[in-house]
Amino acid sequence: MGGSDSASSPADVVEANASLYEGKPDVVFATEFPVESAEDAIARADRALREGDMDLSLYMYVRAYDLDKDNVHALTRIGQIHESRGNDRLATIAFTSVLQHDPNHVGALQSLGLIYLQAKRHDEAQGLLERAISQDPLLWRAQNGIGVLADMAGERAKAIDAYDAALAANPGDASLLNNRGYSLYLDGQYQAASKDLLEAAAQGAERAWLNLGLVRARQKRYPEAVQMMSRNVADEVAYNDVGYIAMRQGDFEVAERYFHKAIGLSPRYFEAAQRNLMELEDRSAPADSIVHVNKDTG
Repeated sequence: MGGSDSASSPADVVEANASLYEGKPDVVFATEFPVESAEDAIARADRALREGDMDLSLYMYVRAYDLDKDNVHALTRIGQIHESRGNDRLATIAFTSVLQHDPNHVGALQSLGLIYLQAKRHDEAQGLLERAISQDPLLWRAQNGIGVLADMAGERAKAIDAYDAALAANPGDASLLNNRGYSLYLDGQYQAASKDLLEAAAQGAERAWLNLGLVRARQKRYPEAVQMMSRNVADEVAYNDVGYIAMRQGDFEVAERYFHKAIGLSPRYFEAAQRNLMELEDRSAPADSIVHVNKDTG
C-alpha cells in the first residue's frame, strides 16, 4: 500500500533511493518534486517516461517503490530503464526483486535471462528464458536468447526452431534474420542462409555482410566472399578468413593467394596469415572453424 511522504526530508529520500537510482543528482528531484504517495509517484513516473525524461521517471519509480515495497510495476520499470541504459548491475537487482514478489513474471524472467546470457551465465540464462517462453511463446527476445544458447551447444535444429518462433512474433526483424541465417549457415543450408542474411543486410544489419561472406566462401564464390566480408572487417582479415575456408575446402591455390594478399595489405597481420600459410604447406588444417561474434543476443 502507498504511504505519505510528508515526514521525509530530501536527505532521507536520497538515502532511501541510493540502492536503485542512478542518474542526475536525486537530491534535486527530492527537493523540487516531493510526492504524497506511491500512486502519485507512479503517475509522475509514467508521465516523465512518456515525455522522455528518463532520470525523472527512474527517480519517481524508485520513490514509488520506497513508499510501497510491494509495487511490482515500479520495480519492473526500474529494471527496464536500467536495462535500456546498459546498467546490468542495477537491472539485475530490480528484476531479481520482481521475481521474489512474482516468480512467474514473464518480463523479469526474459530480461534477467538475457542479462545472464550477456554475462555468460548460460545455465541460469537457459532456465530463466525457458520459464519465460513456457508461459508466453511470443516473447521474441527470449526465443532469440534460446536460439543463441542452442547454437552455442551445437543444437542447430533447436536453434532454428527458436528463431522461427521469434520471427513469427516479430516478423522481419534484422537481428533475428541475421541469427537464423548464421544458424542455417552452420547447418550447411546455404541457400536458406543467404535468403535470411540478404534480407537482414538490406535492413542495415552490418554483421549480416560478414555472415554472407562466410556463406559465399563455403559456396566457393571467393571474390564475392571477400567483398562482402570487407564491409564488416578490414580487408586483410577478409582475405585471411576466406583463404582459411578455401584451404579447408581444398582450394589451395586460392588460399595461398589470399594469405599473401592479407600479408601484403597489413604487415601487422603477417603472423596470423603466416601461420595459415604454414598450415597450407602441411595441407593439414585443423578441424575447428573461424570464430566471429556473429550473433545478436539482446
